[in-house]
Amino acid sequence: MKTYNYGEKRPEIHPNSWLADDVVVYGDVQIEENVVVFPGGVIRGDIAPVIIKTGTVIQDGVLINPSAGNKTKIGENCLIGFGSIIHGAIIGANCIIGARSLIMPGVKIGENSMIGACSFVARGTIPTGKVFLGIPAKEKRDISERDLTMWDVGKKTFREIAQKYKNSK
Repeated sequence: MKTYNYGEKRPEIHPNSWLADDVVVYGDVQIEENVVVFPGGVIRGDIAPVIIKTGTVIQDGVLINPSAGNKTKIGENCLIGFGSIIHGAIIGANCIIGARSLIMPGVKIGENSMIGACSFVARGTIPTGKVFLGIPAKEKRDISERDLTMWDVGKKTFREIAQKYKNSK
């Protein structure tokens, strides 16, 4: 991983987190304990802060950055899917953002919610416990217990993969 200061702002990364060697972290970024960031991740905290809470898994090729006047915050135990862009949004705890999704400035996503793969969320608030998908993303249904169980399995799998990489050094 490479880190860069932005003026006086420097990344803070918990030592128990794992970030792949090619991940780049800039500026005012706080990464809490047991966060996993797979290859190709870019996390930029230049014009506002970025906060990634404990236990979140960020898959390959994800871009996370703020926008003017909008910090980015990703809650505990989230899974951010391959190639997604999180741009100045607030994501609640235990959310899934499907691969290649785009979340725009000012969006707020409630806890235990899912944004389906390849979705576009342009504005507004996604309520807690809902599945949204499409372009633009629209509400499809409530989250089920099965969804929550499957998410836990997925996050556990990616944490185990990261641990193997971490132990291989």
